[in-house]
Amino acid sequence: MRVLPIEVACDESGAEGEKLVGGNTDVFCHASVRLTAAEAADCVRELRALIRSPAVEYKSGHLLREKNRHALEWFLGPAGPVAGRANAYLVDKRWLLLLAFAGRLLDTPAFADDPDVTGLGAQGVASVLYRASRATARPRLWTRFLTVLNDLMRFGAAGEAASAADLVELAGELRPNEPLAAVDGLLGLFGRHRAGLDALLRTRRRPDPLLPQALDPLLPAILRAIEHWSADGAPVSLVHDRHVTLTEARMARIAEFHTESGPGARLSAIRLVASGADPRVQVADYLAGVARKLASDELLGTADPALTGLVRHHVDSRSIWGDAESRARVLRAV
Repeated sequence: MRVLPIEVACDESGAEGEKLVGGNTDVFCHASVRLTAAEAADCVRELRALIRSPAVEYKSGHLLREKNRHALEWFLGPAGPVAGRANAYLVDKRWLLLLAFAGRLLDTPAFADDPDVTGLGAQGVASVLYRASRATARPRLWTRFLTVLNDLMRFGAAGEAASAADLVELAGELRPNEPLAAVDGLLGLFGRHRAGLDALLRTRRRPDPLLPQALDPLLPAILRAIEHWSADGAPVSLVHDRHVTLTEARMARIAEFHTESGPGARLSAIRLVASGADPRVQVADYLAGVARKLASDELLGTADPALTGLVRHHVDSRSIWGDAESRARVLRAV
């Protein structure tokens, strides 16, 4: 007996391609909701009635205004429209970058065999640098260092313009300010292995234009949405907001590996729409923007615990989150 697909609407907030540090946002969120068009339209109408803004199209910023807190609490709350019917996949961009760097490090024997790396593993390497970059007395210097690291790992103009020599210099400036031996050792790698940095970090091979970029969290987030909503065995049909990187050809290529005739029989179809044309995508847009902002507030230490507690029920437990202190507050329990 053929199982009908589950139709899920998606949108994102904070997407900046492979730029993970030094951009406009420190958190990326991909939200997916399982609502009918009528239910989503009712949600949009109710928010308009609660907020009473003359804006033609509402965005998450309307819900996040203090004067509209009652609307936000209704939207996220247990009696709200998305309770049990939504999933918000968060990515701590700095953590994603350092995980990617650690993976390349351990795949390169000259670096992996260094005494300051041996035994740490990818998670360990990323954790040491992540914690140091957040606890430092020199946050701007760390941001400069991570921005250059990020640029070196990107393909194209940003990567070509970045300088490995600048990275070595910045690592050298950071070392005297880092009291932990593990941090000092990892930062020392850049100077000790200066000659091999280009081979380790630069992405010289032009990526397949139909496949996701290595550091861009958007496509992996979409695949995670498929996995989440197909967990009970039913295939999934996605309705997704249009995005510059989500070309029809690219989505079709990704779908080849997740269609009903392929491995897992997880994906039935993907359809791209303008957000204003589908109220379900509008609701996903609200959730993506709200979850991203509230999660970012946790990283910045400016969070409202009550709102974090509400949004947590919608956050994917498999989100990419590096801050151990806020992890239990932000991510839904497994």
